[in-house]
Amino acid sequence: MVEFAHPDFIAFNWTETNDTYYTNQWNLSKINITNAWNITQGSSSILIAILDSGVESDHPDIDLVTGYDVVDNNYSTDPYDNIYHGTACAGIASAITNNSLGIAGVGYNCKIMPIQSTHSTDWSSSSNFAAGINWASSNGAHVISISGNTNSADAVNNAINNATSNGRNGKGCIIVKSAGNNGEENITYPGQHSKVIAVGATDENDYRRSYSSYGNALDVMAPSSVYATDLSGSSGATAGDYNSDFTGTSAAAPHVSGLAGLILSVDNSLTEQQVRNIIQYTADDKGSTG
Repeated sequence: MVEFAHPDFIAFNWTETNDTYYTNQWNLSKINITNAWNITQGSSSILIAILDSGVESDHPDIDLVTGYDVVDNNYSTDPYDNIYHGTACAGIASAITNNSLGIAGVGYNCKIMPIQSTHSTDWSSSSNFAAGINWASSNGAHVISISGNTNSADAVNNAINNATSNGRNGKGCIIVKSAGNNGEENITYPGQHSKVIAVGATDENDYRRSYSSYGNALDVMAPSSVYATDLSGSSGATAGDYNSDFTGTSAAAPHVSGLAGLILSVDNSLTEQQVRNIIQYTADDKGSTG
């Protein structure tokens, strides 16, 4: 009466992309990104704020929403990148993916909110950081990615506390920060803040990059020295609008920001702490704390 019985196994597509430099992005295979993309390819309603030097608004591989130029106090659709740094971080976090161009971004379809907080001479301030965080959290950012550092200040602490408690309709923005490049047991501020995910840098073999800061305040690590988007004509660009070796913990942090965007694309009702827990508890354990 019964010829056979067995589970109805579920098969998933192994998601690859057609981006020009995808095969050079060893970092994406290292973090098993295709497993994530088989669950979600990100939502265009999820916004990742890049608090940095701005983002090149006409870069063909980055999809921007309205941002904020803290330096000039200008609510702008074009907080133009005055260095190159923010453009590189934006691409790693969520370059437009599977568009036959450039690189694939971790967040795939998540969009970038550019926040220019760094001056053209490559310096920022505590007030710039605080203003950028406050604006992002008040204007719909789900994730705030910071690859720079400043000194501890009440204004920044207050902005972080407000964003992680009240941002994202009370669920809390996820704030990600590069750990720093001093190679010492000292996570740069505001990475030490308990509500900020501090990210260190690893190499192709999952070892800590020698320059990557470490210590008990470190929360997770991600690849560095990777392909990234770049300013047109930038001296660091080795392939037009792309940099084949964007390095430092600045490159590591946006991997985690893109991942947070993917997680929220699946369930935007998760709290800031729940997203943090998913990121930390599912990471590979490579040794002692910090």
